[in-house]
Amino acid sequence: SITYRCFKLPDLESLCEDYGQIAYYKGTLPGHRHFYQLDDGHRFETGRPMLVCGNSASMVGESWLAPHFEVLGDRSVHFGLFEGCYAPKNDAKGQGADTALGGFLAESSGSCC
Repeated sequence: SITYRCFKLPDLESLCEDYGQIAYYKGTLPGHRHFYQLDDGHRFETGRPMLVCGNSASMVGESWLAPHFEVLGDRSVHFGLFEGCYAPKNDAKGQGADTALGGFLAESSGSCC
């Protein structure tokens, strides 16, 4: 089976951008006292700071999840692409490929969407 978590947020970006934002999970969701698994790349442990991309910060800080998270920082300072994210590659004609098929950047201790 598959679980989908969809978010209708106005400021989602097509790539994972690094703004130096940090998210803390409060451990307040019923049945998720010690951690919350947002998806396969986002496991938030209760009280542990986690570097997140702008999209992930929006998902946990501007949705139904907001009461259960604290997000520090905003999008005022841009550090570039979030490490560990997919970036579009250009094909032979110079056209960008689908981001899901793009090049994988270096691993990171943070989390990307």
